[in-house]
Amino acid sequence: MATDTQDTKAAKIRQWLLSGKPLTQWEATMRFHYLRLGALVHEMRRAGHNIKTELIEQDGGSHYAKYQLETTNG
Repeated sequence: MATDTQDTKAAKIRQWLLSGKPLTQWEATMRFHYLRLGALVHEMRRAGHNIKTELIEQDGGSHYAKYQLETTNG
């Protein structure tokens, strides 16, 4: 069960993503002290949001995900 603090953090991250800004787990941790970005993105997708995942490869072969809300122009 999420605490009120976690609900508030999740709400801030939802607003961030809904504003069209990209976000990585590192940024979510540093900016919002939130460790479950992947779970929140999954929840948002189930709610109907189209969030793309871009895998960024680093030197040495490791990678991380960057999430961003897809917008439609039309």
